[in-house]
Amino acid sequence: MKALTCDYVGNIPSLTIKDAPVPKVAPGQVRIRVKAAGLNYADLMRIDGTPPFTTGESFIPGFEASGMVSAVGEGVSRYKIGDRVAAFAYFTLGAFAEEMTAQSSFVMPLPETMSFIDGAGIMVAYGTVYYGLARRAQLRAGETLVVHGATSSTGLAAVQTGKALGGRVIAIGRDDEKLRLATEAGADMVININQHSPGNAIMAATGGHGADAIFDLVGGDILGNCFSYLRKGGRVVCIGSASVIETKIPLVPAMVANCDMHFISLYNFAEMHHADMQEDFVLFSKWLAEGKITNPVTHLCSLVDAPDVIGKFRERAIIGKIVIVP
Repeated sequence: MKALTCDYVGNIPSLTIKDAPVPKVAPGQVRIRVKAAGLNYADLMRIDGTPPFTTGESFIPGFEASGMVSAVGEGVSRYKIGDRVAAFAYFTLGAFAEEMTAQSSFVMPLPETMSFIDGAGIMVAYGTVYYGLARRAQLRAGETLVVHGATSSTGLAAVQTGKALGGRVIAIGRDDEKLRLATEAGADMVININQHSPGNAIMAATGGHGADAIFDLVGGDILGNCFSYLRKGGRVVCIGSASVIETKIPLVPAMVANCDMHFISLYNFAEMHHADMQEDFVLFSKWLAEGKITNPVTHLCSLVDAPDVIGKFRERAIIGKIVIVP
């Protein structure tokens, strides 16, 4: 089979297309003929050896995919050959290939109404957001949600999830063109922080009340300064640190805000609560069919073109979600 392989010269990653053996199916696993695979920031972290990951051993990246079951391991009764599925293979990887394996507990049936492209682009972005906003911050209808870094694929998913949960959403970014995507995703208000102070704008928009919840993908000074526009008793969800500036949480403003802070990881949630993750995927399928959320995928590429596209993704030259089609 063809696969995108990451090798290292010293600590420098090299991505090439190679012939690789079809993976064997272990007990409790299924093998999937990959139809589409989502590219995520965690893939880039693994490839580049960004802590907590390290460089050294060759591997096939990719952990979010959809396709058809091509083999079933011992002890698996839920799936059979030919089933359409989506997979979250964070713990086994290998999605950037023509065939991959995944633990059956991290495989979800793919509804006939959902395309393979949708199946490879929904789980990580919306799964992360829903875990943070619904399961941890418990965002309620009528509340105001601020999204830091709203123009990334996960940020846009946060905008749509906030709306689907009945919230009023304020999207924050640094580029007017990218912020138009947030408006199209349903944001009630957008703020370009290169042009306006988010604190003043948010306090004015909420009548001095402040945001009920903040979903942060950026870290750095943006997160550190957010307590000036968070209401007393508000909630902050942190899922990443796209900022190159070290994040420092000012303890006094945070304590004065009497807020809840949630530092989350979809990967740990999936490991501890994979049944809940499968339940969430069913909800996302329903929301997609109802038009409450949209496919975050904006770019498709072949396996052959994937090394160049991953380079552009690293440089933040691509807006939205990328899916690789083997």
